[in-house]
Amino acid sequence: MDRIHQPTHGSLHVEGVMSEALRGRGSVWIYLPPEYDTQPDREFPALYLLHGAWGWEFDWAVKGRAGETAGQMIAAGEIEPHVIVMPSDGLTGIGSLYVNWRGEAPQYADWIVHDLTGHIETNLRVMADRRSRCIGGLSMGGYGAVNLGLSNRELYRSVASHSGFFDVRALGEFFQPVYNEALGTPERVRANNPMEYVEDIPADEMPALHFDCGTDDFLYEANVSFHERLEDLGLPHTYREHPGSHTWDYWSEHLADQLLFHFGDR
Repeated sequence: MDRIHQPTHGSLHVEGVMSEALRGRGSVWIYLPPEYDTQPDREFPALYLLHGAWGWEFDWAVKGRAGETAGQMIAAGEIEPHVIVMPSDGLTGIGSLYVNWRGEAPQYADWIVHDLTGHIETNLRVMADRRSRCIGGLSMGGYGAVNLGLSNRELYRSVASHSGFFDVRALGEFFQPVYNEALGTPERVRANNPMEYVEDIPADEMPALHFDCGTDDFLYEANVSFHERLEDLGLPHTYREHPGSHTWDYWSEHLADQLLFHFGDR
């Protein structure tokens, strides 16, 4: 893997991954903790961290300083050492929504859940089991993390979202045409709409779920509504709201909360 500008603790790498689901090559940035080099027989848990609309695979590393934040928290003993995998969403239009598109289009959910995960678990020293896989993201990536995490709950121990959305029937002009093109039928829409299908999930099958939103974010009400929906269904989760809006200042600040949720003492 090629090295790039490095965090204080640990290292960042970038590489391409051949993907049958994408019918080509996907790109991913990877954070490795210092222990990856100093403890060569050790395996690590992994966080798959998804970017938002109009985003890139380097967003979390460069704009969100994910490697720097994780490295400092690991060095301070606040969280266990782990690998962070920061992939592209497939780079189609304003965003792929991390769902499998209909017809002959690329399968963006399969890219994350199968091709990318398989590559990481084959080529890096990460533990290949549910108790060691986590997924999170921001905005569109927050939706993607929750949708992929709940739809594949046998694969992930924990799921987190910053400033996400959870009802794909209420996306408005920005994303609704993308969703209509991607999914097409009411059945496929419901299967990718957490606000609806959470009613089908038994409480004892829920992965640990944490989501938050800024009180000045345009998606604030969507997060409150999802929290209330989960409360009504008796499904376990943690919801937090903080001052802030839909910005990298907010996401960078609260990434530490997500890392504590995944890798701190719970």
